[in-house]
Amino acid sequence: MYTALDIAKLVLTMSANRKVPVTNLKLQLILYQLYVDFYRQTSKILFDDKFVTSIYGFKVEEVYYEFNIYGGHPIETDFNNEIKYSDYPAIVYHKINELLDLSVKELVNLTQNSPCWKTYASETVENGKKFTEREVSPADIIFYEHIKDTEFSHLKSAIWNHLKTGAAIEPQIGIKILRVLGQVEMQQCMMQNV
Repeated sequence: MYTALDIAKLVLTMSANRKVPVTNLKLQLILYQLYVDFYRQTSKILFDDKFVTSIYGFKVEEVYYEFNIYGGHPIETDFNNEIKYSDYPAIVYHKINELLDLSVKELVNLTQNSPCWKTYASETVENGKKFTEREVSPADIIFYEHIKDTEFSHLKSAIWNHLKTGAAIEPQIGIKILRVLGQVEMQQCMMQNV
């Protein structure tokens, strides 16, 4: 397993080689999308660093503070001497290249339309309230992002209806809920045993 900083260095090296400027904000947005996509494709977590909500999306604090000296300017460093490309799966390279081609605005929109963002970032500056950063565990990201929005809404409404009225949950819905909770619990156990 990698650390978020390992992956960030890979992103920055690839961006330097392609001459695509990456700010700290863009780096954070890429890390999140890369994390979600890697899990979708492999059912494995890319790193177990926790994300924190921020105004534009999610950030990994260790990575954020490592590169915050650049402010809003492109990070002008690469780690060619440290990176061994053979250490990373091909799907990581493909996704990084795809994400590097997106603008910050496109990455922000992609992130802020995700189920996890909608769940965790309920209080934003746009709503006229003070934004509060919240820690988001890898298991939470898996739970909210791994399930399609419609399926999640369906499961959520079934659970809510059960809690509100005491109505029975259909067996098929109950099985899906248990499967999802089992995946999240299994991921949490795996992270604790690493």
